[in-house]
Order: sequence, then structure tokens, then C-alpha cells
Amino acid sequence: MRGRRVSAVAGVVTAAFALAALPQGGARAAGEPSPYALAVGAKTVTGRLSSTDAEALKPGNAYRSSVRTPGRQLYYRVELGARENAYASAVALPAPGTKVTYSDGIGLTLQDRAGNRCDSGEGSFGAASYPRPVVASATRTATEQAGGRCAAAGTYFVVVERKGADGSSPAPWGLELRVATEPGLKGASATEAPGSWPSASAVPPGGDPVRRAGGTSFNDAAGLDQGVWKDRVQPGQSRFYRVPVDWGEQFSLDVELGSSVSPSERRPFVPSALDVTLSNPARAEVTSEGAAYTGDPATAALRPLAPVAYDNRYAGDRRQRRMGLAGWYYVQVSLNPAMAKTFGDKAVGLTLRVGVKPAGPGVRAPSYAGDPGDFQVTGEDRGAAETGAGAGRSSTGTGSAAADTAGDRGMWRGVGFAGIGLGTALVLWLAVWTVVARRRTAG
Repeated sequence: MRGRRVSAVAGVVTAAFALAALPQGGARAAGEPSPYALAVGAKTVTGRLSSTDAEALKPGNAYRSSVRTPGRQLYYRVELGARENAYASAVALPAPGTKVTYSDGIGLTLQDRAGNRCDSGEGSFGAASYPRPVVASATRTATEQAGGRCAAAGTYFVVVERKGADGSSPAPWGLELRVATEPGLKGASATEAPGSWPSASAVPPGGDPVRRAGGTSFNDAAGLDQGVWKDRVQPGQSRFYRVPVDWGEQFSLDVELGSSVSPSERRPFVPSALDVTLSNPARAEVTSEGAAYTGDPATAALRPLAPVAYDNRYAGDRRQRRMGLAGWYYVQVSLNPAMAKTFGDKAVGLTLRVGVKPAGPGVRAPSYAGDPGDFQVTGEDRGAAETGAGAGRSSTGTGSAAADTAGDRGMWRGVGFAGIGLGTALVLWLAVWTVVARRRTAG
């Protein structure tokens, strides 16, 4: 805990576990724990084959689970009120080195007790077929906007299904589950999306890049604001960043992978080398872009996005629809592990050019009937973006997951989803006591 001294033995134990858990650089070997930092305090739940036995998820909390068999549906249960919108998400976490194919992915459905589907979504690896976090999401819209279906208060089911094809690994995937809620409005709102919005490509910001190390997950994503930022990414690694985008503001991004020298005599080429994914405050994927790599600088730029507006949620286009929430927008940058074979097992430079165009005159936040929780931008959020504070440390809304401390976040980053095995723990424990015994003898 902060401000407290720990004993010498505890210090050695912590150091031993930290050293064992730290990544050793480069592409990760098959079977290693996922480096994804789970939310601190995430409770473990088990997906059930029958809705009758479904374990409960509480909105605002994060949960850890797993999925193994493709095509088998796993049920979880959540209680929702009549006047709140709900956003469920599942982040699939295959271990590094796990074989995945184009069609592998994760599916999520929200349904009521009568089996009516409120919404469903899928996340897949696509052409960039290598293991990395992928997310699926679904929305439950309350009141009259849902047309009577899924609008009542009561029990709903979050149904998760692993998508797969012949040739993919049978190894289980970790899951991080979350349900966030958004209060209804005090009055009526429009039910049509904005008819037009500025769709010209933004001019990327210029200037000298500032160093900002990305996180390993949604939970420790590094804060960014408008500007030029630089980082480094290893083959097989995903880096996470977050940007506060308020009502009426328009987000833009391009990510440049820096030049590198290949040891090969042949002209190097890595298809789908870089993958950039943007997710909204509910962890729903907005859009993604990729880039091949030949050793020259390569850029993945997001196509123009609509300014954040409540009414975007009624748009037919998914990209516009998912720009219907204010709050933290998440950027995931992943590097293909094949880069290690072609260009060497080394980190490559990244440059992120982040644009946030201010809102126009007269733009106001929706008149919520309660605390919007994660779906707002506060002064504290702006400060976190300026300093680079990780996720979970700035938002105090009721929809937020438990805040993490720097020490806890570092522990989870090293240990990952699978944790440290019992055998490793015993070896470390013996090593610790050997050190302590030697110290006593020397003393």
C-alpha cells in the first residue's frame, strides 16, 4: 500500500514475482500468459451452458472468465432498469502464440428472458490473423426507442460465443466482461441521426512528438490529448491509449510505423503488419485500419469520423452510430508477430497524430436523468489526458470500474490473465527464503 514500508521478505517476494512476470521483449512464445492488464478487483465468473444457471454481472464492474469450445454459447445474467441503456462488452484474450484464423473471433448477444435478441455483435481477427485482444459488444436501448422489445426492467442475459473454424487452436481464451449503463434523458429526444457532418479529412497535427508509453489494455490505457506522440511496440504486442472526446468534438487519428532495417537480403514485406482499432467509451469497436510494411514508414489513418452526438446512435452506418457517446475513446495499436522474423525481434517506433476538433457553437450535453458515469468528459479527465494517466484513475462516475493504483496496475500487467503457475510460485518462494537465509548467515 502507498506510504507504508514493507518487510525485507515481502520486498524480496514482490521483486521475485515482478521479475518472473516481466516480458523479456520481442514476440511472445506460445502458451505464455496474456499480457493484457485486467481491471483490478475483477471477479471471476463462469459462463454457463444454461440460462438457468447463469452467474450475475453487476453493471459498472469488470469480470474475468474464459471460453474454449467454438459454437458453444455461454450465459451470464444482468439486472437492468426500465430507464437505462446498457452496453455489454466481451474482450477475447487468446494467449500469445495461439493459432488463430481469419474467421476466428468472439460473438456477444444481449437477450431478454423470452429469448428476444436485443442486439448482437462480433469481433474477429480478420486478415491480421494473429492473437491479440478483440472485442465484441451489444446494446440494449430502453423505453420507446426500442419499440417495446427489451425495454422492460428485469433480467437480461449476456450470451458469449467463440467463433472458430477448422485449424484454429483448441486452447481456451481469456475473457474480460463488462456491462455499463447510461441513464435515460429527462425529456424526449430526436430519433434520427444528424443529416450531415464535416466529412473532410482532418489535417494531422504537427510538431515534435512527445514520448508517451501505451498501456496493455483498456484498463491501463495511457491518456492522450491533441498532439503528436511517440512510442515503441514489439512484434506481437498491443499498445492501448485513450483520448477524451466530448459532445460535438470530432476525433481524428493516424498512426505511423517508423522505418526499420531487415537482416534479409530479399526485399522484406509483412502484410497486415500494423492494426489500429478505435473503440468508444462502451468498448464497442468504431472502426479499424491496417497497413502492410516493407521497412519504409507506413501509416494507418482512420477515415473521417462524425462529431460525437447523442443522435448518432440512430444512424444506419455503424461507424457513425458508435460515435454517440461522450467519454474516453480507446486506441489499440497491434504489431504482427511476423515482424520479428522479417525485421528482427526488436521494437519499432510509433508516431500517433491525434486530432480533436472543438465543438461548434451551441452544442450542449444531453439532459440526462442521472449521473452519466463513464459517458461524460470531466476536468479531471482532461488532466489525465495531459499527464498520460492510465485508465481507471480519473473517472468517478457510477459506471466506472474500480480504480487501480500504480502498483496494482504493474502487478496485473506482468502477471496477465493466467497468472503465475503454482510451480513457478514455489520456486520463487524457495529462492526468496534462500536469499533471506544467506542474509541471516552473513549477519
